[in-house]
Amino acid sequence: MADGKNFSRWLNTSRVNYAIQLIEEENCTNIADLSEMSGFSSQKTFARHFREITGMTATQYIASRG
Repeated sequence: MADGKNFSRWLNTSRVNYAIQLIEEENCTNIADLSEMSGFSSQKTFARHFREITGMTATQYIASRG
């Protein structure tokens, strides 16, 4: 990781993956809780990175689980 952008990308990807783990394993579906527990500074930042990394919003992801 040669620059801050790569580290930021890695960190945000790790945070989104943790949020997905919370959804899958803990059945957490509250966006505010997911955002906070995964370490994002705001729900808006969480939403932007979740969509950028997964291609869908957290709400869409949760709904797609059935």
